[in-house]
Amino acid sequence: MFKKAFLFASMTFAIGVAAQTCQQMSDNLGIDAFGNNGKTTPGRASREDQQRFANMSCQTRPKGAAPASFMGCQQMSDQLGTNHNVTWGRANPVQQQQWSANKCTTSPKAVAPAPPPPPKVSVEQMVAAGIKKVDLWEQNTTKQIDQDRLAMLNKIKKEEKNNKVMGSRMNSVNEIAARDTNNIRVGAELRRKCFRVEKRENCFERY
Repeated sequence: MFKKAFLFASMTFAIGVAAQTCQQMSDNLGIDAFGNNGKTTPGRASREDQQRFANMSCQTRPKGAAPASFMGCQQMSDQLGTNHNVTWGRANPVQQQQWSANKCTTSPKAVAPAPPPPPKVSVEQMVAAGIKKVDLWEQNTTKQIDQDRLAMLNKIKKEEKNNKVMGSRMNSVNEIAARDTNNIRVGAELRRKCFRVEKRENCFERY
């Protein structure tokens, strides 16, 4: 019975000394658990005292210390994960009091997710869907030539209105367009043969 009472008294005394030691270290050495944006400032404490202060999980400040600086609502949300009506995140008790006193309602900024990459479609999938890679290339190239040809025709028509062009220029434009269209068809045929015979991805680049 005596041993149990002595053990209980020793534990109570040890707890009281530990709590008192934290405050004494803050008062005598200037260690502030919430001095710099909620982080511990060492004051005049040595490294050993700072480590002891941390090991005892001290949450004390020097008596009469100025109010701890407040980092701001949004910064507190971003850095400590404090979310209004959801969680305190990593905020300590003093920071929680500051949050409430400043009536903060912020939440951590959400990082916009990167857009998903476009799906990779193989030549086999294109063929299965009835779309050939060479056909897609031919359509895009033909469309570009049609646009260039239309722009040239519009330019010639404008010059004809100003009587600055001969009628033979229109024939030249038609001949150029016909030759380009024929070249596209020949190239497309070569690519188709390449895919059928060699089944190589670089057929598109070769022709």
